[in-house]
Parts: sequence; C-alpha cells; structure tokens
Amino acid sequence: MSTLDIPTTDPTARIAQRLAFLREEYESGQAQLRALEQRTRELQNTMLRIAGAIAVLEELSAEGRSSDD
Repeated sequence: MSTLDIPTTDPTARIAQRLAFLREEYESGQAQLRALEQRTRELQNTMLRIAGAIAVLEELSAEGRSSDD
C-alpha cells in the first residue's frame, strides 16, 4: 500500500504523503539511471574491444594480400 492510498483531508498530511511518494519516485529514478550508466560503460568497453579486434583483423588481412603479390 503506497502512501497515496491513505485518504486524508488534512492538507499537511496530504503534503507529507505526496512528498514521501515523490521521494520514493526520485530514488527509483536515480537507481534506474545508475543502472543505465553502468550498462552504457559496459557497452562502450565492449565496442572498444570489438573495434580493436576489427583493426587487428583488417591489418592481418592487408598483410596477407600484400604478401600474396
């Protein structure tokens, strides 16, 4: 049951409930953002390794073609 499920007519209590809800949402968003940033770093590292492998294979391919001449 979330804090917004509790009915109240007291404005101060409603503000406190809304504030608690927004803080929960903010923390949830922060956690999602951290996870996405971590995934971005992992993907960048993977792409860097792939780019390095491509460069090595292209170089080997070019050396193979030049030695065939």
